[in-house]
Amino acid sequence: MDIPWRAALLVVAAAFVVFLLAKLLPVRMRRAVINGPLAAARARLRDAKTDRERAEALCDAAEAALAAPFGRARGAAYFMRAMRADPAWPGAVTRATAALSGRGARLLRRMMWRRLAALPWDAQHLPVVRALAKAIVDAGKGARSRSPQTEVLQRMLAGESLELSGKD
Repeated sequence: MDIPWRAALLVVAAAFVVFLLAKLLPVRMRRAVINGPLAAARARLRDAKTDRERAEALCDAAEAALAAPFGRARGAAYFMRAMRADPAWPGAVTRATAALSGRGARLLRRMMWRRLAALPWDAQHLPVVRALAKAIVDAGKGARSRSPQTEVLQRMLAGESLELSGKD
């Protein structure tokens, strides 16, 4: 029994339309659930007057984005924006560490290394540098193998110093 090609094409087209509807409809439902807190955080971001208020609003937006399924990358992007908005505030690092620890530890380590490389190492940014180093060490604790860089940061945080003697 031969199926005419037009009938087969019609069946395939109908299946494709059903597939598209199944993929697009849940996104609209998820957006309705998440848009409340995320929209409120974005409104706070637009109304923010200081860098600290912007950073706090961006952290709130990141936490709202993380509540969505597959929202980890979006939340991480909001956290990075918060860290750039007020570079001297360690609160953004602390909130990102709390939100992304566990399953997002690998992403957290990458974010913190990037931020640590971009941050000036002066007295004004010292609390943020310490928070970043602590976040990297904490995120590395769950890893199977510890990187040498993480070990060095852990020693720096512990306050180990080199005792250099004049002898060669």
